[in-house]
Amino acid sequence: MNAADEIAVEAFLQEAIGFSSIYEVVSETLSRMPVRNPRTIGDILEIDRESRTLARELVNSHAAGTVTV
Repeated sequence: MNAADEIAVEAFLQEAIGFSSIYEVVSETLSRMPVRNPRTIGDILEIDRESRTLARELVNSHAAGTVTV
């Protein structure tokens, strides 16, 4: 959740998305990421990387007006 929030807030501050899109990006990121049980720091970092990638894709969709839920 934190990774998606950081990406969405950054996009909002850069005026790429609106304020309400922060919630939408975070919510959609959480719903699309598979539930996992990380066992190592490496697992956590991989989940963080994947979450940020997905959140960036969603930000781009919101910015382009092509959001698909």
